[in-house]
Amino acid sequence: METATRISELIRQNAPAATAPQPAQQPKPQATADTPKVTLTYNRFKSILNRHREELLPSSQRYEIENAAEWRNHYDLLIGLGNNMMGREFRQFIVDENNIKVIQFLLFYFHRSPHALKVFPERNYGVHKNLFLVGDPGTGKTMIMQVFAEYLKHLNMNNRFYNTSLTEMLNYQKIHNHIDRFTYNELEKGGKMFEGSPVAVCLNDIGLATEKQKSYGTSLETILDEFLFARYEIYQNRMINYHLTSNLSVQQCQERFEGRLMDRFKTFNVIPLTGSSRR
Repeated sequence: METATRISELIRQNAPAATAPQPAQQPKPQATADTPKVTLTYNRFKSILNRHREELLPSSQRYEIENAAEWRNHYDLLIGLGNNMMGREFRQFIVDENNIKVIQFLLFYFHRSPHALKVFPERNYGVHKNLFLVGDPGTGKTMIMQVFAEYLKHLNMNNRFYNTSLTEMLNYQKIHNHIDRFTYNELEKGGKMFEGSPVAVCLNDIGLATEKQKSYGTSLETILDEFLFARYEIYQNRMINYHLTSNLSVQQCQERFEGRLMDRFKTFNVIPLTGSSRR
């Protein structure tokens, strides 16, 4: 009897403490017909469309460039900037029969004006396309793009671009072993994840004989192709332009950039510049 009493006492002492009963969980309230719903109002969807349009079309027309007096003011500003730049060599920015229509087209083009299409109606140009100026050395391709870069900068236009050269890009590649600055620009401080901070650029003098050289085992021709493939993707996804100048003729470009690359040149306004050298 005493043995049974001791066993009962040991069991009581070592038994786990009783836990307090937990309250039953209340079911989550279900949505009812009275629950407020979010609606897509007319004003909201118009706001979304406008914001999306601004993202896809970074430049919108702000000046009445079709007005004759307004156009003349912009033209005079452009030529004045050109004269300032050429003044370093004690020369003037010359406008003649070889480049006047090109300048007229570009002036409308950079303001996204449909009047640009009337300058060369026989050509399949578009204000949404990139620019590709081709012609013999010294015909003024690079200079025209440099002047327009200054013009857009001083007007604080959203479609301003930066001039660079094949030589500068290749030198950058030698130092950093990549050309990110000229393409996605993901290393730029403040760059967005998966978006980077690409900027509009004009790469001058593509098709140089130096493309056949190698930089640390990498063909310079391969580096240029990498640039063109990347910039095409940026243009398609972000509508950020990239422009080119080259001493190659249209036929030489077709021979150099065959296959997939040549097909992507359909996104360019190919603009020939004629005349003798201005140098």
